[in-house]
Amino acid sequence: MSEPPALPPSGSEPPTACFKAVFPATRAAIGPVRRELRGCLEESGLARIADDVALAASELMTNAVIHGCHGLPPTSEVTLTAAWTEQRLRVAVDDPSDALPAEQEASASRAGGRGLTLVDALSDRWGVETGGRGCGKSVWLELDLAFAAEECVA
Repeated sequence: MSEPPALPPSGSEPPTACFKAVFPATRAAIGPVRRELRGCLEESGLARIADDVALAASELMTNAVIHGCHGLPPTSEVTLTAAWTEQRLRVAVDDPSDALPAEQEASASRAGGRGLTLVDALSDRWGVETGGRGCGKSVWLELDLAFAAEECVA
């Protein structure tokens, strides 16, 4: 990890923990990164949400590999970063495409197309930041951890 991933500018607190993985834009690379992220979250005391975060991150990684890197050289890479404080967790997946993701209507006739709906259900917020003009994009999600901690106490 060359530099820690940052929480968005709206967060005044620096990340207390972070994770970063750069991997080839292949489906085979997604599972190992997902498991590594889940393990890191569990070791950091976030076991309660580790499965949901890993699942949502997996959906973002899959979209990046299938759609964000479609038609690009086989040497293309995707980057997953996660950073968290006591208040929130942010996961971002960067790919080299400027093409924006779009939620699709659920359909019984399609095997896929539900990834962003799942991300929306598992996160408090999600969005896209673009670099523009061929610089790629970052699709991110956030979870408010302060609320999760309060739920544990109640």
